[in-house]
Amino acid sequence: MEKQKTDKQLWAEALSVFEDNKRAIASSSQDATKFLSPHARKPLWLSRIAAVVVVALLVGGLAWGAVRLARMERTSQPRPVSLDSVIVDKTAISADSVRLFSGERLDSVLQIVGQHYSRSVCFLDDSLGSIRVLARWHVSQPLETFVSMLNDFEGFSVSDERDTLFVTIREGEDGQ
Repeated sequence: MEKQKTDKQLWAEALSVFEDNKRAIASSSQDATKFLSPHARKPLWLSRIAAVVVVALLVGGLAWGAVRLARMERTSQPRPVSLDSVIVDKTAISADSVRLFSGERLDSVLQIVGQHYSRSVCFLDDSLGSIRVLARWHVSQPLETFVSMLNDFEGFSVSDERDTLFVTIREGEDGQ
């Protein structure tokens, strides 16, 4: 009859088997590295060079993108337009001439027309001056006719009061 082993003996036997397996695995992995060819192992300096190249490419790409973004922001900012810069050649406007304003800013159009009729121009909202209009102006027609034609546009209203052309925002007919 076999003697029954105690728990302590069973644990000691399991531990010795575990240690034997551990030693066998360690010796086989050391043997395996001996048989590898020198080309199979990557040199450490090659990995470092690759890392430097990747970092240089990333930094260069980020710098290039930042420069492009800065140039785009600088060119997209609108330049302020001064009404004083509009020059009217009074010799070019004869009594029977017709002037076509095609896609010109409202502030430029009213400056030209206002100078012809000896009127100053006052915008009660600065954003109205940047509106582009398409209008035909007969120089011989009265100012009221031109003002009436401009008032047919939506969004703004022009009125002639005390030698001044006033431009205001016109609310929609539905109260907007």
